[in-house]
Amino acid sequence: MLKLHARQWLSRPTVATALALGLTLGPISPSFATIVPGGGPKKTDCYVEFDVTGAASSSNKITCADGDPTCDGDGIENGVCAFQIAVCPNQTDPALTQCTPAAPLSAPPTVTSKPAGATLTMPTDLSSTSCADASDVNVALKTTKKGKKKPGKMTVKVSAAGSNGKKDKDSLKLICNPPSGTSTGTCNTFDCPSPNPNGGPDEACLLTGSSGTDLDNGWTGISHNFPVPQRSFLKLCLSGCDASSNPVCDATAPASNNGPNFGPPLPLIAQSVPVCVINRYNGTPSGKFNVQTGEVPADNPLAVNLFSDVHLTIPTQVCPRCAGGKNLGDKGTCDSGANQGKACTIESSIVVAQAEGNTNYALSRDCPPLPSQLAGTLDIKLRLTTDTATLSGSKPCTPANTGGVTGVAVQDDNCHGSPCNAGCTGIACVKMVTDPVTGQQVCQDSKGGISQFCCATSTVTPCFPTSATSGGTISRTGHPDPPAPVWPEPTYPKTSEKGVLVTTFCEGATNTSVINSTAGLPGPGALILPGSQTLLSHTATTP
Repeated sequence: MLKLHARQWLSRPTVATALALGLTLGPISPSFATIVPGGGPKKTDCYVEFDVTGAASSSNKITCADGDPTCDGDGIENGVCAFQIAVCPNQTDPALTQCTPAAPLSAPPTVTSKPAGATLTMPTDLSSTSCADASDVNVALKTTKKGKKKPGKMTVKVSAAGSNGKKDKDSLKLICNPPSGTSTGTCNTFDCPSPNPNGGPDEACLLTGSSGTDLDNGWTGISHNFPVPQRSFLKLCLSGCDASSNPVCDATAPASNNGPNFGPPLPLIAQSVPVCVINRYNGTPSGKFNVQTGEVPADNPLAVNLFSDVHLTIPTQVCPRCAGGKNLGDKGTCDSGANQGKACTIESSIVVAQAEGNTNYALSRDCPPLPSQLAGTLDIKLRLTTDTATLSGSKPCTPANTGGVTGVAVQDDNCHGSPCNAGCTGIACVKMVTDPVTGQQVCQDSKGGISQFCCATSTVTPCFPTSATSGGTISRTGHPDPPAPVWPEPTYPKTSEKGVLVTTFCEGATNTSVINSTAGLPGPGALILPGSQTLLSHTATTP
């Protein structure tokens, strides 16, 4: 989810996606996770494995820095790392060549931990290969007598048996490290030049979360269901609201707080067409924000206008990486692009599922692509709200309203005459995850984003239901979450973890035909950004 520190919210890729967002606001991948065997006996270690958010390898030793949204489920510096772990039975793991699943498991796995207290949700179908819902396992930092923070540790042991009676005894070693400086300080410092003249909170920081994001671009469906890079931020200066009677603030995001770009470079690849998008602010983002309810109203949304520079790159290097570090905030060196060999700081990370070679990308605004790779610039207008955003068809986005570049012939979808109204299967639904707003189970695409609709006669093809036979409207529903302690209670900072910003928009065409034909540009776009928000006050004191 988006972690919008009232400084909280935004935040999936595609060319248009990238274009549309440059939004690295925002994950990496919805919490790009790595399957961890758990270190049991080699012949039984696949009976139960673990989907661990933020795990960098298949090692059963997993580290996380407090507040690092790639691995800390609460996303804030609070002295606790919330490791998100899902139990996955009966796995066929190419790394475990000696192990063959013996489904069904003879009984639900058992869990113990040291120190005690860890619980994990177990799969209800012991014959299935589907992972259970993820559970938070909280590991607290230790504090010395002098107040210095030291790593906290927990060992979680899980035992399971296959239908053949043989046992898999696994052990996960969880280590929570102190915050790594700039990696988690984005929303903890004041950046607005002056306080709110009316006496209300002064600043809000919106920060995209590590899971639940979704970016859909163009009408073909090929560039749908991308995740958005986590920890993209938008720092808002507040005015107009006060400390007791008016919670509705005017919010602006000046360049002095946010820099010239909306997040780091955004790597997107669909059907072997790789692009790296740089999203530049076109003017100052502004809108209304209710500090009591967490609402960004649909009739006065957060307006973020972008010039999205789309670069056509290569599948093995979709965007330059900030190489040499392991965690957000670490220093490194740009491994390619315009600043190859120069120093950089890791701002965000994302898994680019369809890339070739290493699919993990550590991203930094310090590492842009080569200017010679520029394929076109899109004019994208995002109107982010916690209410409902809609875009009505048929063919709501054409060259006439997206910049005049022709691109490919505009269609409603890629369903070849069948309705866009079906549930998704196959690569468009590799597993079920919990929707951050409704709490219901929804499909997660192989790219990492959330599937909405697929074609009735091709349920692996995502689509927008803009045609009359499909309903005629693209709709995305957000969710306001009141920052706590709830205004007008005077304690700050106030934080919220379950806000969701959404938008629908039109994307123009680029000057490169392969990009336009892959995504279906010009065409519609849609974005879901769960995250956190943090509200700050210059005058209030932290309890």
